Amino acid sequence: MSELEDLTRGATVRLGPAGDPDVLWGSGFFVAPGWVLSCAHVLRLGEDGERKGPLRVSGEHGAVRARPAYWLGSRVDPEQDLVLLRLLDDVPHACVRLTDRYDRPHEITAFGWRARSGGPETWSGRCLVSGTDGDYGVTLGPESEIPHGASGGPVLDRLHGVVAGVVKARRRGRDGGLAVAATALRGFGEAIALDGGDELGPDPYHALIRAHDQWHHDRHRDHATRRTCWVAAQERLAAPHARVWRPSDGATACALLADLPLPEGTDTLQRLIKVVLDIEPHWRGRHRRATGATATAGCTTAASGPTSPSCTI
Repeated sequence: MSELEDLTRGATVRLGPAGDPDVLWGSGFFVAPGWVLSCAHVLRLGEDGERKGPLRVSGEHGAVRARPAYWLGSRVDPEQDLVLLRLLDDVPHACVRLTDRYDRPHEITAFGWRARSGGPETWSGRCLVSGTDGDYGVTLGPESEIPHGASGGPVLDRLHGVVAGVVKARRRGRDGGLAVAATALRGFGEAIALDGGDELGPDPYHALIRAHDQWHHDRHRDHATRRTCWVAAQERLAAPHARVWRPSDGATACALLADLPLPEGTDTLQRLIKVVLDIEPHWRGRHRRATGATATAGCTTAASGPTSPSCTI
């Protein structure tokens, strides 16, 4: 297992009822301090038997109580089968680094948990991405069988060293499955707050990505953790001098952007990009409202490539 695969596994958790540690509902993973991303269908949101009470989040951090906090509103559409869980207690834990790329990954490793006779255990499987399903659905090849319980786990893009998706489903009677692209998180700008919670304010996506970007920047800046932090592992993944814009540059840029107020809209952002970079951005996707923290992530530019910051959101 590679260094980044080990870091991803360390941020992967299992979900179950608060009172029964041996029951496995599904998987999830930490995306920011105190926040877990998973699939809404794991909690049966929007149907009979909703699992909305306090639940148990278990992993390398130990076990802690959590509650569903934000939902995109559907279990059917791949891009909306996402839910954010809020920890009810403060515990130290690792976080994955999310992609800001729209292009689909090629070689991936999926992570999660599965039920075994001796109790839930961690699982991972390598495979290729075989295609897409709509705007945010990613089909996983047959090289690995996705077990029951892995839904909600992270999908690591091994080439770029970032988490590019969320495991959604396995194919009945066959290997492979379906994942939700991590870029679908942008839909949380208009997420449904559950149980009246609004910890992330009026724009949950922006606040979440701010916390995500700042955590990774702080972790990389802390020399005591440099050997075990995500950005440093990405640096070691890249060949020496392979590109001018390195993962540490991206982490610093995102942290600086996280400290800025939101632009008034994409027109303002487009004008600033034109002034600073002297290029015309090309917007992609449906979520075009500028979201600050990873504000370079909503457009592509002619300068995007292996030697420059990719302006893809």
